Order: sequence, then C-alpha cells, then structure tokens
Amino acid sequence: MSRKGRPFHSGQLLAVLLAMTLASPAYAYIDPVTGSFLIQGLVAGVMAVMGGVRSIRQRIIGLFRRRRDDQV
Repeated sequence: MSRKGRPFHSGQLLAVLLAMTLASPAYAYIDPVTGSFLIQGLVAGVMAVMGGVRSIRQRIIGLFRRRRDDQV
C-alpha cells in the first residue's frame, strides 16, 4: 500500500502535536528593529506572492484571448 498522499505517519503527527501542547512560554524580547525587519519580510513575501499570481493569471488569460487579424 502506497502512502504518497500522506506526508506524516500517525506517530509523527502525534509527536508534533504533543510537543506543541507541552511547550513552555519563552518570555522572549523582540526589539523594535527586529520586529520591523520581520514585518518588512512578511510584507515583501505577500507582495511577491501577489505578483506571481498576477503574472500566472495574465499568462492563462493570454492563452484564451482572441487575437485580431491585424495583430497576427
């Protein structure tokens, strides 16, 4: 039996869930420079995904768009 569609075995999934529930708080401090750096990276990632989706969408629309005879 092939397990290509399941990325985790049930034991691995249980171990990950157990580790997440037993984790203690870190009480970590993030300074303003690090916070703004993380926000900048997040915004850049979202914009890159949006640009990629727009580019792919334009290519797909271009496949189905009619061409006029003088443009061929």
